[in-house]
Amino acid sequence: MKIFLSKTFLVFVGLTMTMVCSVLLISGGFVSASSENNSTHHFISVSTDGERSMGLTNLGHIYAWGRNLAAAPLGTIVAASSILTPARVSGGRAYRHMSSSQTHTVAIAVDGTLWAWGGNDFGQLGDGTTEVRSAPTRIGTENNWLYTSVRREHSFAINALGEIWAWGSNESGRLGDGTIIDQPEPVHVADFADNWVSISAGFDHTLALNEDGELWAWGNNVSGRLGTGNSTHSLYPIRVQPTSTWVSMHAGNGASFAINDEGELWVWGNNVMGRLGNGTTTSSLQPIHIGDEWSWESVTMGQHHTIGITTCGKMFAWGDGRNGQIGDGYMLSRHEPTRVGEYDNWTTAAGGTSQSMAINSDGELFAWGDGRNGRLGNGLASGNFETPVLITSPLGSDGPGEGGYGDIQLRLQIERLEREKGELQDDILELESQISDMTQSITNLNNQIIALQSKITGPVGQEVVTALENTISTLNESIKTLESAKTALEQVIELRNFTIQERDNEIKLLLAQIELLEDERQSSWTGDYNVRNRAVGEIIVWIVLGVGAVLTLAGLVMLIIGVKKSRMA
Repeated sequence: MKIFLSKTFLVFVGLTMTMVCSVLLISGGFVSASSENNSTHHFISVSTDGERSMGLTNLGHIYAWGRNLAAAPLGTIVAASSILTPARVSGGRAYRHMSSSQTHTVAIAVDGTLWAWGGNDFGQLGDGTTEVRSAPTRIGTENNWLYTSVRREHSFAINALGEIWAWGSNESGRLGDGTIIDQPEPVHVADFADNWVSISAGFDHTLALNEDGELWAWGNNVSGRLGTGNSTHSLYPIRVQPTSTWVSMHAGNGASFAINDEGELWVWGNNVMGRLGNGTTTSSLQPIHIGDEWSWESVTMGQHHTIGITTCGKMFAWGDGRNGQIGDGYMLSRHEPTRVGEYDNWTTAAGGTSQSMAINSDGELFAWGDGRNGRLGNGLASGNFETPVLITSPLGSDGPGEGGYGDIQLRLQIERLEREKGELQDDILELESQISDMTQSITNLNNQIIALQSKITGPVGQEVVTALENTISTLNESIKTLESAKTALEQVIELRNFTIQERDNEIKLLLAQIELLEDERQSSWTGDYNVRNRAVGEIIVWIVLGVGAVLTLAGLVMLIIGVKKSRMA
């Protein structure tokens, strides 16, 4: 009887341990760390246009950098006329998709709501007004938005029903509602079908792709950018010819690009500066096939240049390269696809007015081309960069933004300016010494003239005095020249002092951003620490669960054996 009870107790203990651990796991008392651990915080998409750029991270944060005009604010926490490194957009909201132009941004939050901010002179924000919004503003009441695409004066969005909605400037019929009337609020367009999956807002024309792989276009058709074989504008969507099963497309500045299900890249429209990449500068009224030696994954366009990524992760660029935006190490235009760097892990790219950006599979963001007003985000306010440069990243402990690249570059600039200022000050001291010597020489000569005038008479004496006076005149001219040089140097020093003060202010701004991001990162670290603790707890529970199961099984086996023996007895 005692043996039977001990075996029953063993079964009871094992079952209890198993049940408790199972309840803990099922109720979520301990959750898998993999569900909350986002590894490193990094960019997953980027948008750049004009003198401003935006990036979306895997945690749903939007960062902005570049020109921060009052008429087209970036919406960042940090306020400055130019933001030289990525600064987070205010509001603390998490987003899953965004598109940005040189004036405004439209983004979709993780809950499916639509938000917009920036310039609004044509109603491109969609809030029913033309008022500038310096922070994200809710558009409408729906929460089923999936995709958005914007240009300087207008915007599009696609909802979960497959509907396209458009608002803003309607010049050339770019909205596709059959009119040329501006729309300050979203209107339903291309409503002959509600199976749209993607849309691309060009400068004044639009491309849209449905779930059947059909490509449609509308708006301005100068140079054949609609791909219809003619140059007739269209206020309504028309099918791009020839037909194919398209999987990706992009409407650029006067040109169009699309990739079909066989990885072929087709281009058409304006070909200024070789933006089509077919080896010429001749425009095309209908799609032509280029780059047939590669299979293409995606394509995007800046103002006059194009960037394409292949299915094997290689990146190519062509078109205008005068600011280094091609990225091949030169400031030259290219009429055919030209390889950018040696990496083969690029995932997405964006082209701006005269700058380019791309993200690789490691989540690293690179930029190149025109760096004016901080549009590249590398901590500098000017300069052209002919090859991709790793951007200052405020997103992780390994990022240069942690008092790194941008801060170092600014301090190096200040050190150089201080050295130049010191050299100029030495030059001024030398000039002042020369002026002092010449002034003393003039004084001595004047004294000699006075002495000679009282002692020497006749033509010879007068000639001596005249010679001395000429010498004095020459010295005075030299002094004037030196004074002018000194004034010029003083003006240069004043400019250096102003520039140094600017760089000091930029460093203060950068450090303020770093402090904000450091606080954010510390919170992230705390979360990671909690996740690790919960992961450890989960491991312990699984161990106890295993022990409980073993004890239960052992107890049951022993109980069955005991019962059989008792029956035999």
